[in-house]
Amino acid sequence: MSDLARYVIRRIILAIPTLLGVSVIVFLMIHMLPGDPAQLLAPPEATIQEVEMIRRRLGLDKPLWEQYIIFMGNALKGEFGKSLFTGHTVSELLWPAYLNTLTLSVLAMGFGLVIGVLMGIYAALRPNTVRDQAVTSLSLFGISMPVFWLGLILIEIFSVWLRLLPSGGSGTPKHLILPSLTLGLVGAAYVGRATRASMLEVLSQEYVRTARAYGLPDRLVIYVYALRNALIPVVTVAGLIFGYMMAGAVLTETVFSFPGLGRLIVNAIFARDYPIVQAGILVVATTFVAINTAVDILYAFINPRIRLG
Repeated sequence: MSDLARYVIRRIILAIPTLLGVSVIVFLMIHMLPGDPAQLLAPPEATIQEVEMIRRRLGLDKPLWEQYIIFMGNALKGEFGKSLFTGHTVSELLWPAYLNTLTLSVLAMGFGLVIGVLMGIYAALRPNTVRDQAVTSLSLFGISMPVFWLGLILIEIFSVWLRLLPSGGSGTPKHLILPSLTLGLVGAAYVGRATRASMLEVLSQEYVRTARAYGLPDRLVIYVYALRNALIPVVTVAGLIFGYMMAGAVLTETVFSFPGLGRLIVNAIFARDYPIVQAGILVVATTFVAINTAVDILYAFINPRIRLG
């Protein structure tokens, strides 16, 4: 077995205890929330016996450990039960919303990577100059700007003034542009700062100066030699940002009335719809762990010395 295969297998195995720990925390956290779903579902005139019948039907009368085993067994099959209030299966509500949020986050990450990496390289090539300070100021502005406020500004410009893009909703590719751009600009600020710092460090290395001394073109030195070695910190930041986009897109989805996973979870929390909340948080956490595992594996392709360590 090659070093790369061993490295990949080891990283995947290390992710399993994390996922189990997350599933336990999510399960217990939901059960510690105030409120009884059985009483919420029962009509106001229901007797104690009728409430108990609802509790047995939902499986809430079983011990916690037994409920957890049932929950995990169903989760491994992609089954999360039924919504306590709509009667639909959780999968019918969860997966369309998850795909919407995933699509939104992928597009936003694409915007963020392209804009952020180009900004970082542009600033690093002329450190301590006006353009470096301009890029640094824009990055700081993007990090400090609340995402919902940025979304409202983009709606005002592109929907109200220019009338080019819809201000909210879903159904067409145009509906994805503004929310993904909103998330992407915030991500670009973080990626730009990380790229600038990493490129400055790499450009000062001996092998870069040697490559330039041999007369290699600047573009070749920057985009082949320097950028590849500067990507590891950038990939780390990008992986974290993508995970936060998946988990924290609820504000963007609210501003643009986008039917994503964040809005579904928040609405389920207010309704105390436990199956949806459990399934949604577990899916988000699993995605976050999967992204970070993929980032660790990507390290080995960028720098083969990592998998030998």
